[in-house]
Amino acid sequence: MELDLTQRTIDAIARKAADIVVKKLKQAEQPKFVSTKEAAAILNISPGRMRQIADRFPHIKKGDEKQGKLLFVRDALLELSVRKKDLNTLNNT
Repeated sequence: MELDLTQRTIDAIARKAADIVVKKLKQAEQPKFVSTKEAAAILNISPGRMRQIADRFPHIKKGDEKQGKLLFVRDALLELSVRKKDLNTLNNT
């Protein structure tokens, strides 16, 4: 089976494929951030405790120095949460 494609069609397909690849790469590059409250829920601790130990986790601070909002990298928290649950399971068996 042979297709007869014009150069214009080939170029359009290539542009569409490139757009899809660029979009996927941009999505993969940007970590998903969660608030202090959400981060605390993932780790099963209070938001106050999460703020106390914030420097132990990858995060950014939005806003001014004193009143800035902490945003934590969700995947890092989930990974720790899973490891913590695995350790608890091992310790309780």
